[in-house]
Amino acid sequence: MSFIKKLFGNAAPTANSEEAFAMIDKIQADKIAESPECIIFGGVEELNGYLFLETLILSTMNLKTKSGVRLEFKGDSEIKLPSDTQEVESEYSKVYQRYMSRISFDISEEEIEKIRANNFEEVVFQYKKKALKLAPLVNNKDNS
Repeated sequence: MSFIKKLFGNAAPTANSEEAFAMIDKIQADKIAESPECIIFGGVEELNGYLFLETLILSTMNLKTKSGVRLEFKGDSEIKLPSDTQEVESEYSKVYQRYMSRISFDISEEEIEKIRANNFEEVVFQYKKKALKLAPLVNNKDNS
């Protein structure tokens, strides 16, 4: 078995500390939700008039799918955000000892305001046939 590892190396790409911190800084992220298995950081970016929720997901699981993911905010109202791209793949971070996945979601101004209002009981991250339930932690700071 060690011969195979020497021949092919570590299957999961790794992110060093500078890359890990740069990813979080680049998306100007606030912690959106967390559970024992997963932490989701997110920030809104505008590109050519379109709004995106840019997320960085730190997870104990190696996320790899070609069928996209979905982020749901559940409470009095519900918001379902499908990922902007279908292919998602994680990198292993030695710093956080977790897998890191950067995922974009299309979002509207109305959905942003609802999320900032923080009237949600749970956040659900769905990929393949799995669903991770997280506690919402949206930071309600004024970004004006």
